Order: sequence, then structure tokens, then C-alpha cells
Amino acid sequence: MVEKEKKDPCFEDVQKWIKGLSDGTYGHQIETSTTRGIQLLKAQRGFLLCDMIIHTGFLDESGNWHVSAIATLVDMIGSAAPYTVNQCHHVTLDLNISY
Repeated sequence: MVEKEKKDPCFEDVQKWIKGLSDGTYGHQIETSTTRGIQLLKAQRGFLLCDMIIHTGFLDESGNWHVSAIATLVDMIGSAAPYTVNQCHHVTLDLNISY
């Protein structure tokens, strides 16, 4: 059960989209495999809270979550939060990872 701010169609759209990523219905293989099992816990205007278990296929040789999987998840879920404000998926993300 997702905690929602109010009855709003955009929250329903975001919930459906994240569920589709989680079960492989939406997105490309890299997106759906990285977001497999993700659950939307809370949706508010401009804010999403999700939960997921990182599966072993996305761990590096040291047992850490692979940086490309992190970037993919940030890109996919990060683009859904603005949708709760203006129903627009056209988000540009500039992500720089140093390790």
C-alpha cells in the first residue's frame, strides 16, 4: 500500500510506472533488471520513497553495489519524482560518480 498525499491521477501513474519497472512490464532490460523488485512506499508532490533489495547480479567483485546500477536506478526513479509536480518525464540528469 502506497502512502499518497491525496487522490491524484499523477500519483497513480507513477505507482503504475514503478510497478512496471519492478516486474519488467516497462523499460529496457538494463532498466528493468536494475529496478527489479522496487516498491513505492510513499508518494508526495515532488517526492518518492522507494524500497528494494539489491540482488547479487548487481554487485561488483568486492560485493558492493555496482556503480552503473546505482546510476540507472537514480536516473529511472529520479525522473519519476518531477512527474508528481508537472506530469512531465523530460528530466535531464547530470550524474558524476567518482570512486
